[in-house]
Amino acid sequence: MVAVRRSCFFLRIQLFVFRMIELSIRTCSVDLLEAAATTLALQGVAEREPYALLALVHHAARTLSLDGDELLRTVAASASPAGRRRILGFVSGDARSKSLEAMGFREVLRPDGVHYESDLAIAVRAAARWERDPSGA
Repeated sequence: MVAVRRSCFFLRIQLFVFRMIELSIRTCSVDLLEAAATTLALQGVAEREPYALLALVHHAARTLSLDGDELLRTVAASASPAGRRRILGFVSGDARSKSLEAMGFREVLRPDGVHYESDLAIAVRAAARWERDPSGA
């Protein structure tokens, strides 16, 4: 029962972070993006989904003309020691590994603004392409 409650709580956190990222882009709000990044840092980064959310935060920061690495380094200070290591590990990766494509997301523009859609096939295709051409050319 505790595992189910924890999963539901984590899902709510993920949905909150995801929504704040989308709203930050639509409204050009650095505050909303910082709230999303801080929430992600405070709740911990353990599985694929939080890494994908880190990629979304990083992408949104670039869209808002911010340094995504610097934003994540700043919020890492609020994280647990394990979460801090994961966030800083993400930041130390190359640009390709931090991309939306690598995490299986694509940006979609709809009438109400920007949305991010998850599609594992995107990540699989990206990995196959990078395996064929590691230079990314």
